[in-house]
Amino acid sequence: QIALTLTKPDGTTITATTTNGNSTFSQGTNETGVIFSYVVTNPPVGFWTANIQAAANLTNNATWSFLVMEDSALTILPTTAYFQLVGNAVVSASLANATQAVSGAILSAFIQRPDGTNNSLMLFDDGAHGDGASSDGVYANTYNLSIQSGIYSVQYLATGTNSQGHAFARVEGGSFQIGSQTAT
Repeated sequence: QIALTLTKPDGTTITATTTNGNSTFSQGTNETGVIFSYVVTNPPVGFWTANIQAAANLTNNATWSFLVMEDSALTILPTTAYFQLVGNAVVSASLANATQAVSGAILSAFIQRPDGTNNSLMLFDDGAHGDGASSDGVYANTYNLSIQSGIYSVQYLATGTNSQGHAFARVEGGSFQIGSQTAT
């Protein structure tokens, strides 16, 4: 038997049987084991603690994972043109919180070429890297290693601090295809 509780910044403990309008608990199982889930509405700011308590020694090599998520409308939207020609490809993405553009973040593109090799590319929102106007939430740069025809996979990573001072990280996938300059 395992119990998972949360301790709020004020020292109050939330348990599976805590009944209030701000938290709910659920438990389920799948092929990998038991899943415990808490949903806390409007959590107070501060240091939270997750507590795991086992009623006996666990002998099945148990592993633990924690995932903490915050509802947010902050998203990356890949805007790289899908079909491009061998040479210099413009890689781009926009970062927005709902409908408001977000500037001042750090955006990187991790690119896997058709031959399986990987490169990284910093994307900029400065108006000088194929990204449109400065500070408009569109980040871009020219990828000059697009010399192989085929499909390039892109993993976009955005990091920064939101307007409430909380650190954020967002990841989004995309792809583009490079074709030769001659028609066959």
